[in-house]
Amino acid sequence: MVTITKLHNLLVVHRDNPSDKEARRRIQMLLMAHCPASGIIEVWPSNNKDELFFRKVSDTNFFGIRI
Repeated sequence: MVTITKLHNLLVVHRDNPSDKEARRRIQMLLMAHCPASGIIEVWPSNNKDELFFRKVSDTNFFGIRI
């Protein structure tokens, strides 16, 4: 299972299915990072609590997400 978070035009896929609290913490970290403004990214934890990894999966808005 995964957790999916929508942040404006960005879908964030948490591949380790974290709790809601942890997913919100990761979104706060992503807002401070240089991450894409739209598309789909995959996020997973680091061994360090203050770090996380992400990779861009797609920059296409093929889900037709509208704000």
